[in-house]
Amino acid sequence: MWSSAGVLTDLNPSGGTSMALDVNDAGDAVGWVIESGSSGPHAWLWRHDGVQVDIGTLGGITSAAFSVNNALEVVGIADPPLPRLPVAFIWLNT
Repeated sequence: MWSSAGVLTDLNPSGGTSMALDVNDAGDAVGWVIESGSSGPHAWLWRHDGVQVDIGTLGGITSAAFSVNNALEVVGIADPPLPRLPVAFIWLNT
């Protein structure tokens, strides 16, 4: 993530692969992370204070977060266990 001061922050967890897809006004970002040894991506929140949150997958293998607002409400999609189809989710910062 590039800051307005031109500072680059690497959001990738050690040994993992990631993609950020949205950022809010505070500088919190969301996307997905495939951690080392994982079988698929998990929806992820990178807070501007450095805290990283694995949002989870609703019990399935994969998920991705697509957008975050200033209240840290995150929306995305998850693949719950079969035979259920992918579902949209909203994650609330409680």
